This record gives sequence, C-alpha cells and structure tokens, in this order.
Amino acid sequence: MGAQTDKITLLIPCYLNDVLKTVFEDFGINVLYGKSYGQMEQLVKEHGTEIDLAIEWQRDANYFPVRDLFKKYGVKAPIFLALNYYFRVPEDFTELGFAGHLNVPFELEEAEMKFRAVVPGEKAAVVF
Repeated sequence: MGAQTDKITLLIPCYLNDVLKTVFEDFGINVLYGKSYGQMEQLVKEHGTEIDLAIEWQRDANYFPVRDLFKKYGVKAPIFLALNYYFRVPEDFTELGFAGHLNVPFELEEAEMKFRAVVPGEKAAVVF
C-alpha cells in the first residue's frame, strides 16, 4: 500500500465485515480494514496520511474508536458517523467533530454524494 493513489482511501472500522469492504472496493474505493481493534490501529498508524475519509460505526453512546485513533495519530481525514446506535443524529453531533452522518442501512447514492463533498477535487471525480 504506501503509494498515493487516484482512488479514494476509506477506513472502515474493525467491527464491520468483509462484505462492506467488498462493496466499496467494487465501486473503485481503496479500503483499509483490519479485523480487530489492534489491526485497525496499526492501519491508522501506518497509513494515516493516505486516508481520505472514514466511517465510524458507533456501538454505544460514548464509543468513538475511529475518531479517537485519528486524534491519537493526528489524522485529519473526515469521518462519517453511521447512525446505527441511536438511529438519529446525536444531540451533541457538532461537538463530536464528524464531517457528516450516514443512515443505516447504507444507501450507496447517499454515501457517494457525501463522500464527494469532502474529498479533494481530483479524487471526487472517481468516487463510485
């Protein structure tokens, strides 16, 4: 991995599965996915400068591991919160620092529109 690419690089959290990884790859997105928290942390540590955006799959009210790893390693990529815990935007959404949210189940058209809005121009052209 290591080299910059014209493809968008998306980090998906460890508690999702290979199916979502495959779906995004089929749409031409480079996906970073570790099957455990430790593997996810290693990906963030080693490839932080390559990550264009990420999905945070919130598992409870105060658990934001992707956001916390980005803070720990200084990654500045936008993170989208998947609304799977509350199924609504949390009241403190703005303070949490996310670029946006994705409804669950994901609608690829929604993800495409939101991803295009936050990636650099040349990469936005190759989303989906």
